[in-house]
Amino acid sequence: MQLLRRGDRGPAVAEIRDTLQRFGLLAPGAGAGSAADLFDLDVERAVQAFQQRRGLITDGIVGPDTYRALREAGWSLGDRMLALLVSSTACFNMTTVLKVNGDGAGTIDHSMVFTNAALAQLKQLALFSGGRGKPFDPLSEQQTRDIATAIGEGVTYVSSTPIVTPNGQGRAATYAFADVNQLKISTQPAAPQGVSAAALGGSETVTFSLTRDPGSPNAMLHIHVPEPNWIGSIGTLNASGQLATLKTLLGGAKIQLAVEPAGTLVRTSSPYADGQRVTLLEVDLDEILKIDDIFLTHSHFDHMKDVPMMTDVLVGHRKKPVVVHGPAETMEAMDKDVFNNRVWPDFRTIPSKEDPVIALHTIPVRQPVTCQGYRIRAIPVQHPVYSVGYILEWKGGAIAFSGDTGVCDNVVRLASGADILVHEVIDVERLTRRMPDVPSSAGWLAESEKGAWPTKIRPHTTNRSHSIFKRLT
Repeated sequence: MQLLRRGDRGPAVAEIRDTLQRFGLLAPGAGAGSAADLFDLDVERAVQAFQQRRGLITDGIVGPDTYRALREAGWSLGDRMLALLVSSTACFNMTTVLKVNGDGAGTIDHSMVFTNAALAQLKQLALFSGGRGKPFDPLSEQQTRDIATAIGEGVTYVSSTPIVTPNGQGRAATYAFADVNQLKISTQPAAPQGVSAAALGGSETVTFSLTRDPGSPNAMLHIHVPEPNWIGSIGTLNASGQLATLKTLLGGAKIQLAVEPAGTLVRTSSPYADGQRVTLLEVDLDEILKIDDIFLTHSHFDHMKDVPMMTDVLVGHRKKPVVVHGPAETMEAMDKDVFNNRVWPDFRTIPSKEDPVIALHTIPVRQPVTCQGYRIRAIPVQHPVYSVGYILEWKGGAIAFSGDTGVCDNVVRLASGADILVHEVIDVERLTRRMPDVPSSAGWLAESEKGAWPTKIRPHTTNRSHSIFKRLT
């Protein structure tokens, strides 16, 4: 096909505009004064956002791959779009728990509950027929049996029972597997026959490998996840803190993936362990849609990456933008280095300048601002890039948050009058062995000063590791 880019016009461009509008990436009437078949700047930006979502080359040009993805994502029966289902809220609640024995065999408990609204949309879209005359019923036992082959080689269906709740219906199933190394656990429900995975936003699978150390009775279960490669992402939530971000557009979904090893759990790298259960993924997209304000401490990638990664899921689901607050230096980095239509689409203009999903707000340093009933002050701290800590005050008390910092008298000032201080904790000895020059250049606490530093802090002190801090910022 002919490449379509800014300045082109015609029926194909009109179709692209219509599809992008249906997905909420292009506001109706965008580019006021432009013809309905013109490929203008607004269309180019919307195409870039769509390409990011699908893991395509983000050039704003509609070539064969982008056009095919647009057609698949806009796959329709009658006058209704599959996108209506994809963009609906609270579509499903999915829980998957793997119970693994030392020999690699085990069982999978899997439950899927669709909301009544989602089921109604499926029926309305005629997806139960899948376009091939063969019924697709997510509530049927046969559909549950068919899932076994998709989970992995050697997986067998054991049993299932219907689930009926006031808000929806589904099925709970148990599968058995002989070798955990063969499993491929999806992070989204199975697509109807006749609809490709791309039409539902793609599918990520989590895989596993079980190994044993010679001479040791313990087995080590390794969890492998794909690299994050698109914009439909929600966060980095897994045992190691680096799980690929969730690839799904099903806003409002609730997804949980956990592992329960047999025997004694010797150790795990996951901070989400409760008894024998280790939670790898737990996401409630409804909670993400409730976020109205975000305060950033500084511009390092590990502290701001979730902001651009969450923008796509917001499109079409909010009536006002999420406001990102921070000092001028951090907001400048977000403006010039992130939302610049090179690193990431500028969601401050998507779906339109009048109705964006995100906004940036520079806050003064040391001067309080009011947000959602809280009095919030930013205080400079010590870090290789300009960084601040925050103190949040309300009638019931105050919490101080240091952000990333080294030895810093401003943290003492920040914590004065606070009930709780949440402070960075670094293993300086370990870091020094790996990178000898980093602790001193970053101003982190020397070993000789460790004992004296906490005595300067007066509030009830709560220490958290650096990895937990990253999720808070």
